[in-house]
Amino acid sequence: MEHRPVIIPFLKERKRAGKDMYVLDLAGGNSQALRDLAGLNLLQGGVNTSLTDYRTEEQKEFDKSRNIHMVTGELLQGSTWKELEKVIQGFAQKNTVDLILA
Repeated sequence: MEHRPVIIPFLKERKRAGKDMYVLDLAGGNSQALRDLAGLNLLQGGVNTSLTDYRTEEQKEFDKSRNIHMVTGELLQGSTWKELEKVIQGFAQKNTVDLILA
């Protein structure tokens, strides 16, 4: 069975339709997936979760310039979800994300 990526065409279609795209990555490590999508100009912002922030200073600067945020913490803790909620509410006052990666 051939594997065909569906995320890129989905994001490109939304972009062609003039829709903003905000992404939540629940298991993103150092935010590389969001960084890759931002590098393709396919998202307006994103938030990544990880137990620890392993990004380099260069990655942090890139993320800041592309509206990519990092929330560190255990997903089973309410405080982590409260921090995620704050970041998501700051996305163009949208109060939501368009795609969740896990």
